Amino acid sequence: MKKVVIINSNREYLVQLSDYIESLGYSVLERIHCKSQLLQSNSIESASAAIIDSTVELKNDGLDFARMIKKSNRSIAIIFTIKKYSPVAVDQFLSFSPSRILFKPVNRSELKITLKMLLSGA
Repeated sequence: MKKVVIINSNREYLVQLSDYIESLGYSVLERIHCKSQLLQSNSIESASAAIIDSTVELKNDGLDFARMIKKSNRSIAIIFTIKKYSPVAVDQFLSFSPSRILFKPVNRSELKITLKMLLSGA
């Protein structure tokens, strides 16, 4: 089964997104809302993808979360969600070489296609 982790500080959104991803046939291993929870996680190593909000606890700290995740799982696909287009923000996230960047609010059809493309061989 293809496994996903979701990182977002909005707990209600985490549940909604998790339910949707599971309805697509993927397993959501963990819903992470803060760095301490990420540090305690043992499921990152077995995840195929991480959907990371650009701002989790602080402004633009999604990159910090992605770096921490990549230390545990170098092959994980990183999908950033960002609020709006700005050249500076996009360049920051592109410098990390993510698998995808999606704009919020996340279009569910776009997310479905993204996951299918990234995880078809996972």
